[in-house]
Amino acid sequence: MASQSLTTALQETLDVFERDGVPLTTSEVTDSLDVGRRSTYERLERLADRGHLETKKVGASARVWWRSPDAGYSSADAAPGTGDASWDDAIPNGTGHVDSDADSRQANEVFAELIDAIEEYAIFSLDADGHVRSWNPGAEQIKGYEADEILGRHFSTFYTESDVEAGVPEQNLTAAAERGSVEDEGWRVRADGTRFWANVTITAMHDAEGTLQGFAKVTCDMTARREYEETLEEQAHRLKRQRDEFENELDTVFERISDGFYALNEELCFLYLNDHAAEIMGLDESAIGRPFFDEVAVTDSFEAALQEALDTQEPVIMEDYYEPVDRWFSNAIYPSESGPSVYFRDVTDRKEREQELAQYATLFEEAKDVNVIVEPDGTFRYLTPSVENVFGYEQAELVGEVGFEYIHPEDRDEAAAEFAKMLETPGYEPEIEFRFERGDGSWIVLEALARDLRDDPDIEGIVIYTRDVTERKERERELERAIDLLHKTERTADVGGWEIDTETMGVFWTDGMFDILDLPDEEPSLDEALDMYHEDDREQVENAIESALDDATPFDVEAQVRTHSGEMRWLRIQGVPETVDGEVVTLRGAAQDVTERKERERELQRQREELATLNNLNTIVSEITETVIGKSTREEIETAVCEALAATDSYEFAWLAGIDSKGNTFEPRATAETDGYAEEITVSLDPNDSTSRGPAGTAIREGETQVVRDVFADPDFEPWRDIAAEYGFSSLAAIPIVHRGTVYGVLGVYAARQNAFDTAERTVISRLGEVVGHAIASIERKRALMSEEVVELTFQVRNVFEALDLPVTFSGTITFDELVPVADDSFLIYGTATADAREGLATINDERSTWETITFYDEDGETRFELKLSEHPVLSTLASLGGSLEESIIEDGDYRLTVHLAPSADVNRFIDIVQEQYPEMEMVTRHQRVRTDDEGESDAVCEALTDSQRTALEAAYHSGFFEWPRDSAGEDVADSLGIAPPTFSQHLRKAQKKVVGAVLSADRA
Repeated sequence: MASQSLTTALQETLDVFERDGVPLTTSEVTDSLDVGRRSTYERLERLADRGHLETKKVGASARVWWRSPDAGYSSADAAPGTGDASWDDAIPNGTGHVDSDADSRQANEVFAELIDAIEEYAIFSLDADGHVRSWNPGAEQIKGYEADEILGRHFSTFYTESDVEAGVPEQNLTAAAERGSVEDEGWRVRADGTRFWANVTITAMHDAEGTLQGFAKVTCDMTARREYEETLEEQAHRLKRQRDEFENELDTVFERISDGFYALNEELCFLYLNDHAAEIMGLDESAIGRPFFDEVAVTDSFEAALQEALDTQEPVIMEDYYEPVDRWFSNAIYPSESGPSVYFRDVTDRKEREQELAQYATLFEEAKDVNVIVEPDGTFRYLTPSVENVFGYEQAELVGEVGFEYIHPEDRDEAAAEFAKMLETPGYEPEIEFRFERGDGSWIVLEALARDLRDDPDIEGIVIYTRDVTERKERERELERAIDLLHKTERTADVGGWEIDTETMGVFWTDGMFDILDLPDEEPSLDEALDMYHEDDREQVENAIESALDDATPFDVEAQVRTHSGEMRWLRIQGVPETVDGEVVTLRGAAQDVTERKERERELQRQREELATLNNLNTIVSEITETVIGKSTREEIETAVCEALAATDSYEFAWLAGIDSKGNTFEPRATAETDGYAEEITVSLDPNDSTSRGPAGTAIREGETQVVRDVFADPDFEPWRDIAAEYGFSSLAAIPIVHRGTVYGVLGVYAARQNAFDTAERTVISRLGEVVGHAIASIERKRALMSEEVVELTFQVRNVFEALDLPVTFSGTITFDELVPVADDSFLIYGTATADAREGLATINDERSTWETITFYDEDGETRFELKLSEHPVLSTLASLGGSLEESIIEDGDYRLTVHLAPSADVNRFIDIVQEQYPEMEMVTRHQRVRTDDEGESDAVCEALTDSQRTALEAAYHSGFFEWPRDSAGEDVADSLGIAPPTFSQHLRKAQKKVVGAVLSADRA
């Protein structure tokens, strides 16, 4: 190999390597030199190019270097004054010539001409003290000085005042003299005083004996590039912020979707599956990544629709019956190049309503009655389909026609007068009879009832219920025979007949009437018969009878009547007067038991009201959920929930109370529209106190929502009935505010409606307990993270295994180092155990019911371990209060526990939980101290993470997922957390991204 001289820097780098050829990484070489990694890498590449080193790539991005055994070079090989010297080595006096041979002089002249031709760079030389010796046109153009203005002046002229005061020019010359060259970037000053951003390289020049002769300096104006880079960086920050906002918004949208939703990839494997879809299809998160058709049984029609969407790349919407859950669903299939997405919604209720409406339509078409909606001027706007059978017209023929024109001229004025009276008199509902012209020109007699429903948003018109009574009129002539026939059939038809003799006012009943009213076989007097009607309906019946007797007006009314056994029944009562010479001599009629129909009508009305309430409640719960997410304090959350509930039409007032564990009672924390109710009542948690048996106490004890649907009938609500009557509510719900087993209080919601809070309403409103509990827990955790001080509690148990009655012979040390909360009130604890403690740790795991699994990461000797705990009240309370586990250790049989809590947290509650669960544990110390800077920085970085992201990151870190080789695979960590591997990967990636972003932002700041 030809000998090559090396610069001092290259020789220094080469001397790091041993001659035995041991490979070194770039990082190892960097650690041995006082230069940066990039400079080290450039030196190594130059040595490799010159044959002094050999190199190869190792892994994806690493590289190793070693010295070739036959290289045979040392620092003695480098000749003084040779190597990386620039043109000033050849032109030390700045004239462009040297006292050398002709070839050298010619080369120097060519080189000087080349420098003078360069205008994009300022290239000039300095003497050993930093004074300008030469000046090229590029320097004149960039710095603004002509040669005669600058030659001989010190190069600090080009630096800013602050850099001169800081000694930057001298530092750069010193560094260049020591290292051979130095590169710098910063602001420089032109001759006119303007500044520009410069990239500067200063190279030391030596003579043949190695004596420093001066420096060569190359300056490039980088102002435009710097501004461009700043613009790009600003755009990158803006794009990242927009992307993060979009991702957050997208996550929120997916969380709010109440319909079923899942997404498939190109191979039709699950990419995403929301909770509702998983529940309907009987899947869980483990289905992610699996083939759709392997996991879900689909109908032929759905498979065909899916294939159509994929083939046409057009959305397909279809309805399908899903037999596994016996429900109908509307499926919207949206294809894309990356795979289809499917939204589905339960439409069973709608399908059933459509079927019911179809049945109603058939009944309307076959019915003998015709119901119409008319405008105030009598114009037909709508007629039921039965109009064709009864009136002999198509619907379209009459729509837009004025109804009065089809009434017989002799009846028209009376009908118009009654119609006008109804429009002028609120609540007046005329019942009239008139003759109506059919399509074939014949006349029928209609009995009509009109109602003014212009204020009803569903009607906005006048509804007229008509019935063809032509045949009835004809039958009136044969009424006597009809009544006789009625006696024979009324028992079967559940109808009774009656008659009033106008001369004696005596009452005659058929057997059917006695059966309906469950009376002995003796007719009551007219007054006794009227007294049987409910007080709300009695006047209506009396008025109908009086009108019939006075004016010979038939009637048809419905009223409640009390039977002989005390049961209330609904009767439809029809009365028809019989006249002789214009005088009413007899009033005959019939009564039909329509109780079942009325009950059905009431039930339908109740269902409509409940549906409206439920829809309203779903909206309220969604709005409250959005509201509490934005609140920053517990008080704001509690007040917002109460005020939102009290502001609805469904509820009268609401309050939220915390638990006074010492007083064993509730303490109101927030109220809305209670008018003092919350302060007036007393509710205890003492099981021996009768007030503890109410809904609030029961909700706390059982951890489930309690409802009282009728406060005046529920025996457990007896202590508060008087106050219920005073404050005007009939039903209530008590909702426990709970998160991870920690009870924060109870929410009371009160309604004036009886029988409110049925199953559906109870289910929806119970979600508030979880929403508020989670929001309060988040506030508590954030407050703990942001607290500048902490309360440190230390507990101790001597001979812990004896105290806990555990069959363990123990020696050695067990430390529980890290606590990671996971789902379902479970926790992962990571720690270490010495070799002699390992067996005892395994025995404790077998004996303690709260210890689910333990995993050792090493087969023998001192080992790290992962322990999964469940239903642990102490840890659950610590997590809910935002506390941290600082030390937990078993050493030589003694156990010591140290935790940190925010001063604002309920520290006494935690102490009570510890002493309640472990009476043998004593508190050793309790004091308040200031958090360290490291603790605060760590909490600030993690504050941006969601619970799921932080859990995934902590579990991965402590289980050795980031080690190389890994102690735990991603599937193992996901299994410990009880989630699917893809879900774990998703949480971990997002967590890593946020943490790295926070760290980089902190560095830039």
